[in-house]
Amino acid sequence: MNSKVIAVIVVVIILIAGVALYIVSLKLGGSVNDSTGTTGVSGTSAGKSAVQYVSDNLTVGFQSGLWTVTLRNTGVSGISYIVVYLLTPVESKLCGGTTEDAGLAFINCQLQLPGNPFPSGSILSGTGSGIGEGSAKVGSAYPVGAELTFSNGTVVWVNSTVTAQSPS
Repeated sequence: MNSKVIAVIVVVIILIAGVALYIVSLKLGGSVNDSTGTTGVSGTSAGKSAVQYVSDNLTVGFQSGLWTVTLRNTGVSGISYIVVYLLTPVESKLCGGTTEDAGLAFINCQLQLPGNPFPSGSILSGTGSGIGEGSAKVGSAYPVGAELTFSNGTVVWVNSTVTAQSPS
């Protein structure tokens, strides 16, 4: 192939990737920039329910990473299903189990069983590690989106961003 054709193909791929990232950013439209890796707060409501990010940390090591996220349900309604997405170059996600004790874990995403993983007044935490988290670049900010399904079927997104840090 001649070099002009290759250059055109590369430009087209970059444009498509840019459009895809733009669409994802519109969908997740973050409202918190937790660039210090400490406490950030974001919230939304569905009826009388509100969820806040208590903490959201992303540490990147050699070919792996560690993402920890903690959310608080400050509303009066429980959440029957929760999925939290970290949109690094390789997406990572954590899901709630059927009970609060199950926390947020990737293994829960395989089950997809509704329950009461996030009752009113509770705090829910989880940790993800591996290639998705490791695909982050230190110093870059990434969208985090929690998809919350309430017992009445209402689905709400609570969004944030997290900045990747190197290990201390």
